[in-house]
Amino acid sequence: MRNNNREVLRLLSRRLYQANLNRNRVLTCAVAFVVLLIFSVFSLSAGKLEADCLLYARMMGTTASTTLEHATEEQIAIIENLDYIKAVGKEVYIGETEEFICLVLDETAFETMQAPAYSDIHGVYPKEADEVMLPMRALSDLGIAKPHLGMEIDVTMQTTGGQRLQQTFRLSGYYTEYVEAAKAPPYGFFQSDF
Repeated sequence: MRNNNREVLRLLSRRLYQANLNRNRVLTCAVAFVVLLIFSVFSLSAGKLEADCLLYARMMGTTASTTLEHATEEQIAIIENLDYIKAVGKEVYIGETEEFICLVLDETAFETMQAPAYSDIHGVYPKEADEVMLPMRALSDLGIAKPHLGMEIDVTMQTTGGQRLQQTFRLSGYYTEYVEAAKAPPYGFFQSDF
């Protein structure tokens, strides 16, 4: 035989709640405060971690963890197949000017490894052989305070082969980078056809 005591339990619960109303309010506020505190701590920790990652990427000028110089196609294929590697980009040094280092990057290297370290990116990575993308620091060293896309820039480059090349390029894009001038010169990006 079942015992039908729901009404009695409901009455007792109501009376117990009313008798300890202040204590129940304090306990409810304490639980709400602890939940808010835990949420705040985790939010601050996540925000700090994200800010530190961005800070280190901007200080280094890239999000790449490591580089392998003069890698062969076989080494690149092995690295791409490793489970713990997120992305593999290719960077080719083609020369330098007095103001910046000249590089050619593939799409992965620019979009995944370089672009997250920059801000205020205007324009696009060079798509034609006569285009260049430069940071604001290099443009100011060239005497250009207010750049605009498509403007012509005279570049005198010392190539890796020892040739001195002088050519006019169109500005396909510009960006702000945060690497200290004392640590490294800025990078200028060129199209692989060049």
